[in-house]
Amino acid sequence: MALIATVWAATIFSSILFNISGLAFFAPIEIILVIFVYWIGLRGYQQTRVVYVNEQKAAKTYVDSIDPEEAEKCARLLKKAMDTNKLYLDPELTVNKLADHLAISPKLISAVLNGQLKKGFSAFVNEYRVAEVKERMLHPGNSHITLAGLARDSGFNSVATFQRVFKAAENTTPREFLSQHKETAVK
Repeated sequence: MALIATVWAATIFSSILFNISGLAFFAPIEIILVIFVYWIGLRGYQQTRVVYVNEQKAAKTYVDSIDPEEAEKCARLLKKAMDTNKLYLDPELTVNKLADHLAISPKLISAVLNGQLKKGFSAFVNEYRVAEVKERMLHPGNSHITLAGLARDSGFNSVATFQRVFKAAENTTPREFLSQHKETAVK
């Protein structure tokens, strides 16, 4: 950079000393300067990317810092809260409500669900809700209740969410599922 600055200063002063006019005299130094500026920019961009990638690799996530025994205990508590206490029946259930019930931090619950069980909070809760709806659909005492009613009783807030989640879980609509299983029960 010092060399380029010296050459640039020399071209400016030599043009003044020798009364040289015209842009042709300055073109070589300007080309060199433009190339140098682009080179600096590209090198800076590459160095930033390398530093950023290295920082990403070095950063530990919260999931990585959780003790495996603590994660296992939290997973057991989550499953127990759903299996035994049937907290999924609450349509207003949130991570914070579940955390308050279990006396565990919401951050730990989310980390265990995402890291150990490989699913988010909504997917975890909706899995239990779909199972509840299926059980209620197939129970003969519930034949007078609509699918929307069964969905609301099982913790779903809306029929649209119920339809979408059920179809994603079972690869069939609730009506098709019900008709298939009624035919199987008759045969």
